[in-house]
Amino acid sequence: MAQQFFFSPLAASLTTEEVWSLTEDEAHAKFKAIRWPDGIPTCPACGCKESWTLFEDRKWKCRGMVSDPETGVESHCYLQYIARHTLP
Repeated sequence: MAQQFFFSPLAASLTTEEVWSLTEDEAHAKFKAIRWPDGIPTCPACGCKESWTLFEDRKWKCRGMVSDPETGVESHCYLQYIARHTLP
C-alpha cells in the first residue's frame, strides 16, 4: 500500500509554525527536497526519473514506460505529478 507523502518521517517532523513561516517558493523547495532527496523528480507510478517540466518546476509529466500486468503490453506512462503525490 502506498504511503501519503505528508506521513513520511521527514514531512511529519515539520511543525505547523515552520510551514506557516515559509513563503510558497520556500515551502515548495522544502517539500521537493524531502520528497526527492536526490533532487530528481521521480514518477510515483513507474519510478522513472525522466520527465518534462510542465509548470515552472512545480509539475512534471513522466516520460517512462509502464507494462500492463494482464497483457504485458508496454505503453507510455504520461502521469502528471507534483511534489505531494503518494509515495510508492
